Formats: sequence, structure tokens, C-alpha cells
Amino acid sequence: MMARYKNHEWNIPEHRNTWENVPIYLLMDIRDELQALNRVFACRNVQHGFSALRRIARLNEIAFKRRVDAAARKRVKRAARKQ
Repeated sequence: MMARYKNHEWNIPEHRNTWENVPIYLLMDIRDELQALNRVFACRNVQHGFSALRRIARLNEIAFKRRVDAAARKRVKRAARKQ
């Protein structure tokens, strides 16, 4: 029970372990997990990974636009030859 009081005193009586306290205990567990995720996302390696993913997405978008533009130019050339 004491492990649940890591960062904040929740003022739950120790002798009242009933179903009405379950939502509070659940919120405390969720808060601990969110704090752990925040510590992971603050890590420099994770931040570099996110920026690498953004760079890859941007390069893929540029490559896609070039392919679409090239295909459009081919269609225009074909249409011009047919006339």
C-alpha cells in the first residue's frame, strides 16, 4: 500500500480497502505509468528517433510528389502525341 504514495499523499485511510477506493488506486497506477512514459519520451535517443521518422516521412512525401509529377508529364506527352 505504501508504494502507491510515491509522489503525492492521496489521503486514503489504510483500514478502508473497499471497492469505493478502487478508482483512486487505478488513477494512482495510471499516473505512475504516465510518469514513466514521460521519462522515456524525454530521453535524447527517443527524440532523435522521432526526428528521424519526421525526416523519412518528409523525404517519402517529396519522392511521392516527384513520381506523381512525372506520371502527369507522361500523360500530357502521350495526349500530345495522339493529337
